[in-house]
Amino acid sequence: ALPISHPTLLAYDVETRLKPLSDYLSELGVSGERLATALQERPSLLGLSANRNMRVMVDYLLSTGKSLDECIELLLKSFPQQCL
Repeated sequence: ALPISHPTLLAYDVETRLKPLSDYLSELGVSGERLATALQERPSLLGLSANRNMRVMVDYLLSTGKSLDECIELLLKSFPQQCL
């Protein structure tokens, strides 16, 4: 029940927030079941901007020597829900 656990989700614009985020995650190789599971566990991920937040975090993690898989894992599982 994503809207119940993260009601602001109902206010997110599909074209300006959700689609760019989905496109970026697909670009990283995160889609399908893995994306669905991540969003069920952390619906607050949908609150991130693909370009202002998520891309910056991934680029930073890559610059520290992390692999893309490690970056994705950290992004999808490490951030507490209340921080996003």
